[in-house]
Amino acid sequence: MSGEVVRADVIDRAIDGDLVPSDSEVTFAQEVTQLARGVQLEVERAATVWERIRATPARSEPRSRFGFVHLPSFRRRTALVGVAAVLVVVAIVVSASAPTDAKELLAKVELGAIDPSAVGLARYAGELRVSSWIAGDGTRPNVPISFNEVISFESPNRLRLEITSAQANGAPPSVVIATDTATWLWTPATHTAIRLGTVPLGTLAFLAGSEAETALTGASRDYAVARDGTETLAGRAGDRVVLTPLPGSAVAGRLGKTTLTLDHQYAVPLAGRILDPSGGSLFEWTFVKIDFAPSFDPAAFVFTPPADAITSDRVSTPALGIDGPWGAVARAVSFRVFRPTFASSNLQLGYPSRDQDRLVVTYRSSTDLGAVLIIESAGTAGPGPGERVALPGGGSGLYWNDGARQHIVLSREGTRIEVQASLNVSRDDLVKIAGSLVAVSR
Repeated sequence: MSGEVVRADVIDRAIDGDLVPSDSEVTFAQEVTQLARGVQLEVERAATVWERIRATPARSEPRSRFGFVHLPSFRRRTALVGVAAVLVVVAIVVSASAPTDAKELLAKVELGAIDPSAVGLARYAGELRVSSWIAGDGTRPNVPISFNEVISFESPNRLRLEITSAQANGAPPSVVIATDTATWLWTPATHTAIRLGTVPLGTLAFLAGSEAETALTGASRDYAVARDGTETLAGRAGDRVVLTPLPGSAVAGRLGKTTLTLDHQYAVPLAGRILDPSGGSLFEWTFVKIDFAPSFDPAAFVFTPPADAITSDRVSTPALGIDGPWGAVARAVSFRVFRPTFASSNLQLGYPSRDQDRLVVTYRSSTDLGAVLIIESAGTAGPGPGERVALPGGGSGLYWNDGARQHIVLSREGTRIEVQASLNVSRDDLVKIAGSLVAVSR
């Protein structure tokens, strides 16, 4: 009996949250922007958001999981002309005077993520440092995941975001490339191309693919905002604002305050810090360089996955602090999904990924990105050679060692689950992982 073979690109998808870090990685209460309510609702929201934010001291509208639809989605829809007209009107309001009120500052960030030209943002390039305190299972690691980004953005929707781990034995370098037709997360080391779908543009382009991708999408709905002075970052004058979750909002009880330093001219968040409800850091970034008049090689924004690359679609945007990606994958596959709850200082759980109609997730160690690989699919674990082992919490699995990897195969509620591990992982930990699986709600 041999274990299921999964190529390195598939394994890497399970930790793509660590890349951006990603993925991701982490989880916010909102998933990727949905289009179910249609373009008309988005047009109406774009037309009224500025006046609503300026005039409404307290949030009175119902909670919603729908954020702004970013420009690439607008461009693919027949209502483009109507949307453009709305954005032109909003742009006039924005540019009429420099915003000084905290709500106006936040509105400018949101508008700049829909249509960068609305805030006068044509292009920018920069370097930033990012840290995340979120592991794939929603726990808080003792040491943050750190990485560096180099961003190139050109209005309306061209983006190149190069992501490199700042840690030894970190995830391999990746790049997010947004074109007129698609947005890809490309990891050369594993020959993996993941189609991301809608990502932030303009003022929030540097968050594309990260755990905080949805942190500021629709922030005016979920936060009260107040000014907190000024400061200079990366040679730019900035306005500092503090966002506090509103009672009853989608982030209340899950996130704490968020502090942003916004570029005074273009509203790009030059620095940010997202806290948990207890005041601990979840996600931080700081630009160390930024240029709003760079020149670009057009080839930097061109990408077509190689013919032999493994491509897939990301199911959802990672969410901070909750198991959003697990729920999203559970709704996208045909079988019951189970999440491991095993925790160890030596192994860190990554993000789940869908590979056609199966789930793949890894635990990584300091020396091995795929130390443990979990594969879930519809079916049952048939009989075969190996040793039957009892699992913590009840049930059993079939264990064997093929000389290269260890394996445990088991069945749960119509789902076949195979847990593979390198020989450096103890058999005891492998058994504990297999016994820690809990069902995920759809």
